[in-house]
Amino acid sequence: MGGLAAIILKNTVSYTHEFLTHGFAAKKFNLLYLAYPFIGMLLPVIYVKLFVRENTGYGISRILYSISKNNSILRSYNTYSSMIGCNSVYH
Repeated sequence: MGGLAAIILKNTVSYTHEFLTHGFAAKKFNLLYLAYPFIGMLLPVIYVKLFVRENTGYGISRILYSISKNNSILRSYNTYSSMIGCNSVYH
């Protein structure tokens, strides 16, 4: 299963790179290369603000809290929201 996930991740990164840089001249300056990092930081913030609507916090604290108080039951979004949000939203 881990190998399949690695292949999917590798192909996703490769296709995204091709999609975002298709038609660019490699030796010329392009402002989109400066915009891509900011867009990449903005997308998780928008995701957390619009869909999760809760403080994602740090992943380990949520897990430890659910183990001690909720009989190890995690909310479904807690399993992935910290990875997607990457703690990019101010707490």
